[in-house]
Amino acid sequence: MIIIAIVVALAMSQMSSTMASSDNQRELKNLQTIATKMKQYKFQGRYTGTDYIKTLTESGALPADMIAGGNKAKNAWGGDVTIAATADKYGYIITSNNVPKTNCVELINSLRSSSIFTKIMNTAPNTVDPVTVCSSDKNNIKLETNS
Repeated sequence: MIIIAIVVALAMSQMSSTMASSDNQRELKNLQTIATKMKQYKFQGRYTGTDYIKTLTESGALPADMIAGGNKAKNAWGGDVTIAATADKYGYIITSNNVPKTNCVELINSLRSSSIFTKIMNTAPNTVDPVTVCSSDKNNIKLETNS
C-alpha cells in the first residue's frame, strides 16, 4: 500500500512538472507570436493604436488560447495580458499578469536569450536576473521592444 502511494505521489509530481513546462512553452510561443504579429501594426515607424488586444483579436492574430472574450487576453495562468505603446510610440510593452514564481523564472530565463525584446522587467535582457525579478508568488512580467 505504501509503495502504491509513493508511486502515485511521484507520478503526480512528474505530471505537475510536465504541465508547468507545457504552460511555459505555450506562453513563450504566444509571446513570440504576439511580438511577430505586432510589427505589422507600426504606422510610419510608430505604434499609434490604443487597443492592440482588440486589433490582434479582430485580425485573427492573437493566439486562440489567449482569447478571453470582450477583447481581452489571458495567459496560461488566467492573468490578464495587455499590450500598450511605449510613451514615445516607437515600441510597445506586453504585460502578462499573475505568473506563478516558478513559471516566471523559467519564462524570463528563456526570454532573456531571445533578441525579440529590448527590455525585460525594465532591464536589458542580458542583465536581468530571473530569480530577482520573479520574487513574488505571483508576478507581472513586462516585456518591451522597439521593433
